[in-house]
Amino acid sequence: MQRIRDRERPVCSFYQDLSLLDAYYQGDPPRYHHTASSTLISSVHAGLGRLLEEGLPAVWERHARAGERLQAALPEHGVEVFAEPGHRLPQLTTARLPECVVDAAARTALRESFGIEVGGGLGPLAGTGWRIGLMGHNARDRPVTTLLAALTSVLA
Repeated sequence: MQRIRDRERPVCSFYQDLSLLDAYYQGDPPRYHHTASSTLISSVHAGLGRLLEEGLPAVWERHARAGERLQAALPEHGVEVFAEPGHRLPQLTTARLPECVVDAAARTALRESFGIEVGGGLGPLAGTGWRIGLMGHNARDRPVTTLLAALTSVLA
């Protein structure tokens, strides 16, 4: 808690703001912080149950395999992976699109035709880059295979 109290920049969200919870418990009288969402708590419980069932090493390995597979295949579609090998995250791949691809149209086609959503680039990469997440259930062979097949259609 001391590290949180010593932050120079405050948190700009009520979601899991531990400084608000600390003020609530330390205050005299207690200060209102926020009402926790019961659906979020249930979701965390379910997610942790799945993680414990599969086992943390297996989850890490599954994410690593899925990320490596996606990152190895993207250049075959003309998509450049940003981070150099050894500095990549398996859960989130940042990539630059070929110049001939219209970002918004390609992401719309992925979403509407295949039910796949990828994040657009931010800042200087807006309109030219994507953020592709492979987390949780999506860090499996089938979602990667589906995405790569969809890219064949959308980027053609």
